Amino acid sequence: MLPAWINSKKSEILVFQGNYEAIGRLSLFAAELGDKIEERKRLLAYMPYKPVLPTSCHLPFSLNTIEVLRHIAIQALHGSISRPSVGLVAELVRSFTTASTCADWFKILETICSQLSELYIIFDLGFHATEEHELQHWLPAFQDLLGKVETISPHTIIRVMIVSCRVLKAPQTSKYVSTIGVTPLNMHPDLIRTRNFNQPDIPQNLWMELTALASHTADQTSSPETSTTAQQEAMNLIHVFDSTFHNKSRNQAVTQGRQRKHETEGNSETGASDHDLHPVFTQIYQGKDAANSGSKLEFGITSSGQEKTPGEVTQRAQKETKNTSGTKDSAPADVKDFNIAIYCALPLEADAMIYLFDKIWDGRQYPKAHVDQNSYTFGVISGQNIILVHLASMGKNSAAIAASGCRFSFPNITISLVVGICGGVPFGARGRIERVLGDVIISEGLVQLDLGRRYPGRFARKRTPQENLPRPCYQLRGFLARLKSSQKFCSLTEKTNQYLENLHSQTVALGNFIYEYPGAGRDVLFPPSYLHKHKTSAQCPSWERPCGIENGSCREAETLTCEDLGCETQRVIPRKRLTPRSLEESRASQGEIRPSFSTVIHIGKVGSGDTVMKSGEERERIAREEDIIAFEMEGVGPWEYGPCLIIKGICDYADCHKSKVWQNYAAAAAAACTKALLEQWDAPCSL
Repeated sequence: MLPAWINSKKSEILVFQGNYEAIGRLSLFAAELGDKIEERKRLLAYMPYKPVLPTSCHLPFSLNTIEVLRHIAIQALHGSISRPSVGLVAELVRSFTTASTCADWFKILETICSQLSELYIIFDLGFHATEEHELQHWLPAFQDLLGKVETISPHTIIRVMIVSCRVLKAPQTSKYVSTIGVTPLNMHPDLIRTRNFNQPDIPQNLWMELTALASHTADQTSSPETSTTAQQEAMNLIHVFDSTFHNKSRNQAVTQGRQRKHETEGNSETGASDHDLHPVFTQIYQGKDAANSGSKLEFGITSSGQEKTPGEVTQRAQKETKNTSGTKDSAPADVKDFNIAIYCALPLEADAMIYLFDKIWDGRQYPKAHVDQNSYTFGVISGQNIILVHLASMGKNSAAIAASGCRFSFPNITISLVVGICGGVPFGARGRIERVLGDVIISEGLVQLDLGRRYPGRFARKRTPQENLPRPCYQLRGFLARLKSSQKFCSLTEKTNQYLENLHSQTVALGNFIYEYPGAGRDVLFPPSYLHKHKTSAQCPSWERPCGIENGSCREAETLTCEDLGCETQRVIPRKRLTPRSLEESRASQGEIRPSFSTVIHIGKVGSGDTVMKSGEERERIAREEDIIAFEMEGVGPWEYGPCLIIKGICDYADCHKSKVWQNYAAAAAAACTKALLEQWDAPCSL
């Protein structure tokens, strides 16, 4: 069916329908297919292909519907018309400037497509964070587009591929739509191979079918030169369009694109363009990497020559680098030498982790895939080549987008570690286990807490096997079982505390005390029902939502500390692990001894969701129902893309009394545990 779609002599829509387990393979397949089509000089509009982003957008591929359609239109436009008439340019300028709805942008696409002989559109819905009710509009909209283009220009062939891990409801009868279902990976042994652009995930013989693309390339004959006056008029229109659209988009969604910096030697080279464009458009077609960069709209083909595929860039880096040994004493020769990815959502989490790097490499020698918008730090920890992924924001969406981009650029990643801070469940095993601030949790399973149905007065989490996250792979489960053994667990705990103490000593020597143990006196746990609020109505300044049993706390109380509100210390729950230590600290304050604290590591199931847990009663209820030991927010993203562990330090008790006092220390404890764990990591998982 795929070769038939590629070589189809009529307009057609092909839907690749998978599930969340296949999202990585689907996205990689779409990217590889797009590369192959472009290699054969076919006109392609691919999403997400260097998307146009607003400056305030932290999630590279989270574009709304209008932004997606606009970007597809820009890509279709850049190679569509080699000799545009002034009238057509004027029409497009007006349309681009005034378009404000999806219908307007589909009308623009209709105008552009009717001028083409053929166009491929590959649309990966996995990179488009649309709502479910919007999702079902895409198929009917593209069907309507193909029908209108066929009426206007019967010889135009538009081939649309929609890749989705969510269910698209195809019409019962349609002359345009065909669907391919993607089955689980273990049913396709030919597809199990290294994720590399030079070794595609689809069978090699299928690429031979693509050679037919080159055999019927249409010859674009040159039309008579446009007059100087007409060209000048067109340029004036483009200038008006440029500045008007830019000013308008300041108040909408697209004010400035992100342009990836090319730092290889080829950046300054010049060469021929991929397309023979009219001079009118070459002035604003500044490069594929920035569809809207700086203070003016820029899109199209780079004037510095044909863009290299990720595989070609990698080969060039291999030839230019002086080091080919791949040893840990020198920088890795290739992106394929990195096997472990660490994800940190907050700068304070990344800072603690980077402090414990044994070496840090210059990342400019490792090119990223064209769909990868992540920021990385490269280095070595415990003899392992590491990439640290700096997440754009907290939450699973940002982490999932980062994990997807990371898999494209670094195909040999065998395990992902989500490292940082979390909210802990203070007691386990019916009160026999105490978890205190500064302890570290390691996941042996992950529960997505915010996937379910909201009923009046209650939330029901989805619990079927198809709707839950998978358990860790066999090798990772074996590794965790080994960690739980008495000898290995003691070694892990001892090394964690050693690295934590080393980190503290190193930073203190630099005059930085952020990793100082805050003290047992600031490790305060209140009963779950004890609210963080003003003690009397006279103290509460809020009249709309005053502090109370039913209303909880007012907005001002939520921003104040326990000391400010006078939370009753006699209500604090005593714990055995902290009581002796408080005596040590009282003596240390008199100069007798230095207080000590031993971080304890807990292995168990972790709850993950986009909601910050700040309720002691909800914490206890969910922990009891799901048998979890901590709450965090980013683990779901990388978990979907392969073997993953959550390693986080407990910085609060996920209740309304939480504060940020413990965040730096907890982040340092998690980083120290990560380094100690990597010393024992010797069994890479197969993806």
